[in-house]
Amino acid sequence: MKIIRKVNHTYLYKVKILLVFGLCLFLMSCGEESFLDRREMYSIDNLDARVKIILDWEEYFGEIPSGMSLYTYNKKQGTRVEISNSVRSREILRKEGKYSLLVYNLTPGEFGSLEFHDMNNIDSAYVQLTPIQQYKNKKGWDEGVVYQREPESLGVVRDEIEITQEMVASTYMQRYKNFYAGIERDTAVYEFFESPKRVGIPLEVRVRVLGINNMRSVIGSIDQFANGWYLGQGHATSGEGVHLLDNFKVELDSPNSKDGWIVANISTFGLPWEKQTAEERDSTSNRLSLYFTLRNGEPIIFTYNVGDLLHYVEVENRGIEVTGEVTLELLLVISPDTSNRVVSPSLPDVTGGDSDTNASGFTAEVDDWEDGGSVDVGL
Repeated sequence: MKIIRKVNHTYLYKVKILLVFGLCLFLMSCGEESFLDRREMYSIDNLDARVKIILDWEEYFGEIPSGMSLYTYNKKQGTRVEISNSVRSREILRKEGKYSLLVYNLTPGEFGSLEFHDMNNIDSAYVQLTPIQQYKNKKGWDEGVVYQREPESLGVVRDEIEITQEMVASTYMQRYKNFYAGIERDTAVYEFFESPKRVGIPLEVRVRVLGINNMRSVIGSIDQFANGWYLGQGHATSGEGVHLLDNFKVELDSPNSKDGWIVANISTFGLPWEKQTAEERDSTSNRLSLYFTLRNGEPIIFTYNVGDLLHYVEVENRGIEVTGEVTLELLLVISPDTSNRVVSPSLPDVTGGDSDTNASGFTAEVDDWEDGGSVDVGL
């Protein structure tokens, strides 16, 4: 947090003297009865400082939102909310004291994937992912499963700011000067600079597939991912949900190759709180399910316990390195090279249906499947 003082301030006791002098002149001009009515109103404890919150959205969030919500929390003053379409800065009036500051893009009603809860308490305020509504579960594979949506773009800053008695006095000294100068609007004397950070952890799933030329389509899911995020605490909730993987792309080893990779990328809140580090998980902590439709229309299912294969990674210069940080990207690789206990999906040769050479005819949509093979990979 950085504070810039926009005017040259005198020592606090001089400001107080001028403030009291000016207020006394004003109140005495109102008459004895009016003075008695107003003297408590103009106690410095009842006055506000005007400060400006300046936000740099590009530094970490990477985009300029169309609106924002600004919260301040103080035990004595309670919770106050400012909503604005001017996202570069916001002037606020607050009394002397220490405040928790929370800012995020847009307003709760503008998010379709997020529900906001306990927003009157900075320590318990959190968002929870909403369920996917327009999805038809597949008979025999994911019947009864409710998938959670991917989180939309969310930028958050949480900070502690302090409104001092000097800020209050300076605000009213400026107001006093503006009154005699004929200036109608006050301007902020102090500025706080903040940079919201993007909330959301990308997950990349890479699966080595043998006989990929026999595949018409594939869809998948991965369970036990965080279903929410604590805005004030800055970490995932402990609640869990299931993510749908329906955007796989194919990467062939070479043109017309029979083998290759399927790759899916989604946005998540990462792994649940207290299951984020590798030491807190085992293989059963997360389960990956893959539902393939072969070219002849037959389905085949593979399932994997992958809790110990999920790693946070740092991507630099197209290279990937495992990291201990839990706010970067997540990577899951299913390949014989990743673990001696992993068996990559191997699709059988089939006849009929799509052309044998049409491996690129892959789509992310899956037809209603009939009775077919299911392979549960024991890990």
